[in-house]
Amino acid sequence: MLTLETVSGMAGVGKTAVAVDTARTLAPRFPAGQVFLDLRGHSPSQEPLSPGTALAMLLRLFGAPADSIPVRLDELIALWRTTIADRRAVIVLDDAAGPDQVAPLLPGNSPCLTIITSRRHLTGLPHAVPLALDVLPTDDAITLFRSFAGAARTQDITETARIVRLCGHLPLAIELVANRFRSRPSWSLTTLGERLARSPGPLGEIRNADQEILRAFSLSYRTLDATQRTTFRCLGLHPGPDFTAESAAALLDLPHKETERLIESLLECHLLREPAPDRYRFHDLLGEYARMLALAEDSAREREQALERLIAWYLRNAEQADRVAYPRRIRLAPNGAQELPALSHMPNTHDARAWFAAEYGNLLAVERHARTHDSRPSAARLAHALAGFLESECHWQDAIDILQYAADHWSRTGDQPAQCHALLCLSSNHANTGRYAQAVEAGERALEIARATGDREAEWEAYRILGVIHWHIGENETAVVMHQRAFAIGIATGNVLNQARSRNNTAISLLALGELERALDHFQNAISGFRSAGDEAGVIRTLNNVGDLYAHRGDYVQARKTFEELLPLTESTGNAYTQAMVRTNLAANLAETGEIDRALALHHRALTEFRILGDRKSQATAYNGLGEAYFKEGSVDASIENHLKALDIARDIRTSQEVTRALRGLGQSELASGRLEAAAEHLEAAIAAANRANARDEEARAQAILAEVRATTGDAMEAKELLRRAISTLRGLNDREANRLHKLLTRIDHGETDF
Repeated sequence: MLTLETVSGMAGVGKTAVAVDTARTLAPRFPAGQVFLDLRGHSPSQEPLSPGTALAMLLRLFGAPADSIPVRLDELIALWRTTIADRRAVIVLDDAAGPDQVAPLLPGNSPCLTIITSRRHLTGLPHAVPLALDVLPTDDAITLFRSFAGAARTQDITETARIVRLCGHLPLAIELVANRFRSRPSWSLTTLGERLARSPGPLGEIRNADQEILRAFSLSYRTLDATQRTTFRCLGLHPGPDFTAESAAALLDLPHKETERLIESLLECHLLREPAPDRYRFHDLLGEYARMLALAEDSAREREQALERLIAWYLRNAEQADRVAYPRRIRLAPNGAQELPALSHMPNTHDARAWFAAEYGNLLAVERHARTHDSRPSAARLAHALAGFLESECHWQDAIDILQYAADHWSRTGDQPAQCHALLCLSSNHANTGRYAQAVEAGERALEIARATGDREAEWEAYRILGVIHWHIGENETAVVMHQRAFAIGIATGNVLNQARSRNNTAISLLALGELERALDHFQNAISGFRSAGDEAGVIRTLNNVGDLYAHRGDYVQARKTFEELLPLTESTGNAYTQAMVRTNLAANLAETGEIDRALALHHRALTEFRILGDRKSQATAYNGLGEAYFKEGSVDASIENHLKALDIARDIRTSQEVTRALRGLGQSELASGRLEAAAEHLEAAIAAANRANARDEEARAQAILAEVRATTGDAMEAKELLRRAISTLRGLNDREANRLHKLLTRIDHGETDF
């Protein structure tokens, strides 16, 4: 049963501290763990987390892959509630903007404890127990002060009580004063108390949260020297969630060592925090105060120049990280005008990708700032530098707006090479998330520009992407043509890796067309090419496809062996999509060999991963796999339910191979349950869809099941004709299935109708 607490109160009253301490105290009762999520309801520099983004972060905290997020809110909510349904955990949702933000995040009928903090009183949340915080009692205020100031110098409880009284018993004021005291070892408690009592500052005159916070900050600010004040104001301009000394140096236009010393001086004053080693951030209200001072005390040109330096720094380093992390990716030529020093801690692929991961939130914030503050070319180039990371780490939803903006920007400026590259990235992103019409449009426009500008590398990429899209939607003959054209470019340019990728992609579509021997030849050549190019991930992907070929032949034992050997290799690569796809393929083969329970578990796990990735086509694949496994288990209703889900998705995104498979599965289940008319209708639709896509083996399988329907209804002549067509198609492709159908034909010839 859901347990929900809302903690509200004035700024600085200690809502977060209470929530975190409660979670820690109750930890033994909630063995599934404790998580904390800042909803940024009142962040001065960032929008509040959307429910979708917040749900994605919660899923990651509970073990979902960190390199992906779902696309649709309803799927996120369902996945979150499924994930948390049986877990006893404490979830702290900090700084909520309002009920609409947090309602989708509640874990439903779960044994979790959810604690929500907000500066507002939250209404409309079912089962919520409200807790309004006030200032601390004297004893607690003293304890809080001593915990920050240190017990050794705070033995005089009477003088300490006087200090906390002068602080109004407000936790933030107490913390600020205690930390200041700790940084002044020559001071006594009497010295601090006297300064607070005679100070013109606000501590004894607090009236509301805003006045108290601003005056407390002003008191700290006035203790800084001129250089520290400039630093404080300028750092407040950073649009991201945190910063490093390197990015701060760019913003301040100072050497790295001097920047580090200034940051350390602000840390001493507790005007900055260091939540992780060498990463710094403001308290949200301190950051707001710093920006307010910058607006009041610095000129518009000074602020603009600081932010221009910061944007240029992130762009230069993102471009370097992109080249180190993804050396084989096609990209724009570097902008020679940007001569800023690059990061020194990026010697290899691992470090470059780690830099992207650490700076991801800042990169998004800087791109957004550049896009909306007259730095549009930099925003477009930053989008291009980010595209490889967004693609490989499956941040597909975050990429949508960024890549679309870049394509639109270069279209407006008339820079065709840049527009071509942006369209290629956009087309691939659309394909990843099932927006195939938009993907084709962007890909064809990129191809047109690549041809016009003579960019052979971009032309190869356009053909590759278009070929993959046509495979997704079942147009495999067109896909083969696209990949063959890409292969010809790979030959002409001598690019062994591109040749291998084209061969692998060609083979995938040939496999869908039932040309197994040609497909195997291409797969084998692709593996050799990938090995020559040193691309182990390409080898793994191709071996997965070879396993799929074995399954098409009906050699489920060899297919299963291939997938089981591959699975640990894919898990070591860290690519969530490849892992999920191998699990799906292994599950399908386990179902064929009778290990239904294990098959169902793998299908469900893969489905969850595909949801997180936002890959709708693969979700349809997983639902169809579940439908087939449930049918083999004898759970006909569950089979129908999953095939219907697959059909809805597949029709929505126009992927004919999963439409055909879903229709065939529905027909088979309806035949088993005696709904012969519905079975025939679905099977006829499956045959038509497979015929349009020239998917010969899928058409044959649907024909064989329809033959059983016709034989059951007494139409032996049509049943035999359907079986003959299916046997003719499958002979040489899947001899085991062809032999089974031949036996069925013999039974019909003998007048049998009970199948």
